[in-house]
Amino acid sequence: MRARRPVSDDSVAVLSTELEYWLSVMTGRVPQPADDFLVIAFPNARIRAEYLEVVSDRAESEVRRVLANMLGKSRSLPEWDALQVQIKAKLPESVALSELADDSLGSRPRFTHYETRAILAVAGKSIEPTWPGLTWFLDLLPGHPDRALAVVTAFLDAHFAVMPDWRIAGLSDAAAIIRARYILGETGQHETILSTMDWRDFEFLVAALYRAKGYDVGVTPERKDGGG
Repeated sequence: MRARRPVSDDSVAVLSTELEYWLSVMTGRVPQPADDFLVIAFPNARIRAEYLEVVSDRAESEVRRVLANMLGKSRSLPEWDALQVQIKAKLPESVALSELADDSLGSRPRFTHYETRAILAVAGKSIEPTWPGLTWFLDLLPGHPDRALAVVTAFLDAHFAVMPDWRIAGLSDAAAIIRARYILGETGQHETILSTMDWRDFEFLVAALYRAKGYDVGVTPERKDGGG
């Protein structure tokens, strides 16, 4: 296993001014300058590439704050008004709210767990978070990065069709940080990684290997087609 040199909260890695400022907002050192300042994902490909290049040398406390923002806390539906309208349209007037939990309606539930939470929230019948938070998986790091990555992948697989694009980007960015900091540098874990990763993870691994050989490599964005 390759040893990583010790780092402190005062990382010596030289960063661009743009990335330094974004990190200062992400880690709470300065307030968010505007509501549309992106704190749930990398704001552009340049900052993403720069941070992933140095993430192995950054302070653990910083990396965890960045990941926590990208993962998100438990939150309710009103974050996305357009999504509320879509969910409302899926609930016919003739359907009683009690039917949402009725297993007798068929072998396949009429609504997913997410749709049930959303419908009940729109109807004012539940205060349960529509979107469960994922920050708990930080307890899997640094010891079990493969399991942490599997959590992100599973959450994306379950909600990809209904998540806003920036939330998808944020979770994908979190997965990229886990790969770059906790997995790709640990040569002793290759066999475990290859046996558990899905097709998207394998794409990033192959890209990293070719990049290490000097090739100019880019991975195309994941689309909402399940990889087809």
